[in-house]
Amino acid sequence: MTFDCWATLLYEIESTHAPRARARIFAELTGVPEEGARAALRDAWQRHQMLWHRRTVFTGIDMTHFALQSLGITLDPAREAELVRALESEILEHDVRAIDGAREALGRLAHAGIRRGLICDTGFTPGRVVRQLLERVGLLELLEVTIFSDEIGVPKPDPGAFRAALEGLGVSPDGAIHVGDLRRSDIAGAKRARMGSIRLRARHDDAASGPGENAGVIDCRAAGCEPICERPEADAVLDSYGQLSTLLGLD
Repeated sequence: MTFDCWATLLYEIESTHAPRARARIFAELTGVPEEGARAALRDAWQRHQMLWHRRTVFTGIDMTHFALQSLGITLDPAREAELVRALESEILEHDVRAIDGAREALGRLAHAGIRRGLICDTGFTPGRVVRQLLERVGLLELLEVTIFSDEIGVPKPDPGAFRAALEGLGVSPDGAIHVGDLRRSDIAGAKRARMGSIRLRARHDDAASGPGENAGVIDCRAAGCEPICERPEADAVLDSYGQLSTLLGLD
């Protein structure tokens, strides 16, 4: 089985803190006013979202460089790398938690001999930092393979992301299942990879086909990619990890 990360395994308390904190970091390390930093980072995030909808990776490095360019700022490579690392690591100061039942469910899967992997699309927070968050809440040790879009160069729903996880686990798509919350990335991608799919709505319900997948995420129409965005329903829709354990007969 493979799992999405945010709103599937992890969630953040007071997630609106990140833009303000990153703007302060950006302002401190570049000398620009915080209001200008906030606007530049917001534009960079919107660019990331648009490209994510168009199935193109736009990493924290890319967003930082985009924001600097929009302000007409050129930093020496070492200074820019310092800024990138500070922006990427900012989330480590946040209250990030495992979703109720996630740790127990992964433990049951491990006990049953079911292989377990993660497939995560990243924004400002890269795979190296997400792994730290997963370790902090006791989930990393229960995942055998962790796949991140910034490391493999493609986001979900590109089937390459799912193939990378399956190859790492040494299993075929037949009989494999992906669990996630977003229809256009998790469910569509699992189906393209010929995997089974489960939509978990414990923290976020992506039931509607209209705008807005979760907080801060633009919709397909705004991204200009509506014709290529598929939002299929999963093979099963569950409200909790307890229901997942029951469905798989692991109670």
